Amino acid sequence: MRRNLSPRFASILGPVLILSAAMAVVPGLACSQSVPAASKEGTAESRRSQKPVTKTVPPDLIPTLVKPVVSCEQTCAQSKAFDPSFQRNPPMVKNVSLQVIKGEGKTRNAKLILDLRPDARLKDSLTILVADTPTVLKRVSRTSYAGVINFDFGAFEAELKRHEALVREEKSVPVFENRLLKRNEKLVPVSFDREKMLAHVDPNLLRNLMNNPANIDPTRELMITDPGVVDDPARTFNPCTSAGIPMGIWTFAHLMTEMANQASTGVDPSDFALNWLNALTVPQTVNGWSVAQRPGIPGFINSWPKLANGKLDLSKAPFLLLAIVNRVDLRGSFVYGGGGNAGEARFVFGAVNPTGGCGTLPFTVIFEYGIKKSNCGQLHAWAQQWHNLATQPVGSPAFNVFLQSITDQFTVANADPSKPNGSALNQLRTNEISFGSPWELREFNIVSTHQLQEVFAKQTPDLTLNNSDTIRDYINANQASLLAGTNQVPLTFPGATHFAGGSSINLQQAWNGTATVNNNDARQQLSVNTCNACHGRETQDSNFLQIAPRTTGGTAQLSAFLTGETIPDPVVPATTRTYNDLLRRQIDLDNLLNSSCSSLGFLKGLAFRPLVMTH
Repeated sequence: MRRNLSPRFASILGPVLILSAAMAVVPGLACSQSVPAASKEGTAESRRSQKPVTKTVPPDLIPTLVKPVVSCEQTCAQSKAFDPSFQRNPPMVKNVSLQVIKGEGKTRNAKLILDLRPDARLKDSLTILVADTPTVLKRVSRTSYAGVINFDFGAFEAELKRHEALVREEKSVPVFENRLLKRNEKLVPVSFDREKMLAHVDPNLLRNLMNNPANIDPTRELMITDPGVVDDPARTFNPCTSAGIPMGIWTFAHLMTEMANQASTGVDPSDFALNWLNALTVPQTVNGWSVAQRPGIPGFINSWPKLANGKLDLSKAPFLLLAIVNRVDLRGSFVYGGGGNAGEARFVFGAVNPTGGCGTLPFTVIFEYGIKKSNCGQLHAWAQQWHNLATQPVGSPAFNVFLQSITDQFTVANADPSKPNGSALNQLRTNEISFGSPWELREFNIVSTHQLQEVFAKQTPDLTLNNSDTIRDYINANQASLLAGTNQVPLTFPGATHFAGGSSINLQQAWNGTATVNNNDARQQLSVNTCNACHGRETQDSNFLQIAPRTTGGTAQLSAFLTGETIPDPVVPATTRTYNDLLRRQIDLDNLLNSSCSSLGFLKGLAFRPLVMTH
C-alpha cells in the first residue's frame, strides 16, 4: 500500500526521493524532528530504549571472524585523479539527482548529477568511487557534475523494505551535528513513484535516514573495557599480581616491541621505550613553544623493573590495559577521496606504581593506530568484523579469539610498510598529572630515526593564547569552517606566528577570545575539539580523562562526555549542550553497515562529512 507524506513533511522534503521505472513502488523513510528534553533523564531513557539485540553466530560466520582481512598497505594509493584533500574535507553536496537509464543489460544504469557548494578545489572533472569503481563526472556548470554510474536498485529496494519495518515500530533516531546531540528525528514513510526518477536528494537527510543505533552494542563493538578482555590471562599481564603472560599479545610490552620492529630497524624495544620516557625529562621545543620537563618522570623510570643489563624489563611494564577502542568514525571519505583512511583502532593503558603498593597512577598512554582500506568494500568488511563481535559474550574465549583476529591486523610489525618502523601507529598520546602539575597531554610520532618524537598537539592552540585577541580573530575568521566541522587548527596564525601548542596543558578552561567573538557556537566547536577543553571545562570533565585508570579486576570508568550528559555552555550558561559520544559512534557504525556500497551506502557516502577531531 502506498503512503503519502503529511502536508507538513511534504513542504519540508518536497520531491526528496522519487524512485525510477526500474523498481516497483517501495515505501521508504523520511524524518520529522522533535527536540529532546535537555536533561540527563531524557538521555538515559533514549539509551535504555536502544538496548542491543542479542545475536547468534551463523555457522558459516566463524571462519570470517577469525580470518584476518589483508590490509591494503601501499596499494591504497588510488588514481591521481582523486584530490587527496577530499579524503578529510570533501566538497559539500547541495543536491543529488539520480535518473535511471532504461534498457536491458546495461552495466551503467543511472545518470548521476551532483550539485555542490562553491569550492576553489573543483576542476573540470571530478573522480568519485562508486562502490569499488573509480568514476569520472564531467562539469556541466560551475558547481554541478554529471556522469553515468552503476547503481544497485535491487539492493536499494531491499534496504527500503527493511527500513519500512522501522517506521512501523515508530523508531526515533538521535541526530548529532558534529559532536553535539541536537534533536531526535522520528522515522516516517515516504511514497515513491516508479514512473519518475530519484531526484533532489537532501544530503542532510541522507546522513541520518534509516538508522537504528540499537543494532550496535558499544560495549562489544566500540569501547571494550570488560575485565574478561582487559585481564584476559592468555593475552594480558598484570604487573601487580603477575597473572597472565608477560609478553602477551595485548600487553604494553608487546605493542612497544612491535612498534620498535628491531628486526627491521635495529632498535632494541627497551631502548625505544626508554627514549620515549626520557623525552619528558628534559625541556622540549615543539612548534616554537617551550615545553617544560616533567620532574617526576625520572622516579618512574627508576622504579621500572630492570633486566640484568640495566635496561627496562618490558615484560614487567607497570601498565594495565584499560580499553580496546574501535574508531572507525574517524575515517575519511571513500566516495570523493578514493579510500585509504578507515579511521583508527586504539589501545588505552593506565600506569601503576611499581614500588608504591601497585596503586593506580593518574597517567594514561594511548596507542592510536591508523587503519588503511582501499575501497568501500574493504571498509565495510572491516566494520563488519567489529560488529560480528556482538555475536559472542564479551570477554568469553570465543570473543577474545575474534577480537585478537582484528587487533593483529594493525598491531604487528610491518602492518603498514609505508610508515616509519613499518608500524601502523598514527600517534601515541600521554595524559598525566603523575610527574608534574598541572595535567598535561602530549603527542608522539614515530619518526625517521625509528624513535618516538614529541610533536605538536593536534587541534589545540597553545594555552597562552586563550582569552586573547588572537583566539578571537581566529574564531571570527574561521567561523564557517568551525560551524561546518571542517576546521583544522594550523601550526601558525596569523601569518607565521606560532599557534598550535607544543603540548596541551589543562587548567580547566574553555577556549574563548576577547570581546567580541561573533558566534558562540563557533567558539564551542573550536573548544570542544581541543585536547584540554574536551578533557576539561567544555565538557565538565574534572579529571582530564575520558577513560580512567582502574584497579586489578576493575573496569575503567568512562567520562560523561562518552556516556551522556546535558550541561550548560561554559561561556553562555543559558545555552545547554548535550554530549553522548558513544551514542554518536553507535549511529555512525550502524549508518556504515546498514546499506550497500553500490546503493544507499553510496548515497550516504556522497553526504558523509569526516570528523576533524583527535579524540
